[in-house]
Amino acid sequence: TSPEEAYRKFDVIASKHTEQLRKCTKRDEVLKRSINEYEDVLAKYIRYSWHKRKYMGFGDVRTGNSI
Repeated sequence: TSPEEAYRKFDVIASKHTEQLRKCTKRDEVLKRSINEYEDVLAKYIRYSWHKRKYMGFGDVRTGNSI
């Protein structure tokens, strides 16, 4: 194999790997956004649940004491 042919083969392989890396990075970004959205919704739910429990007279959720 000539040096030119070897370089061409290497370039093809490098291009394929670069494209795979781009796709993985894109999927990773989508996944990170989804996780952040999930955590935001969960935090809102926990706050809502906490306040609802407190206002309904169930007391302090942390200690179990009634108001």
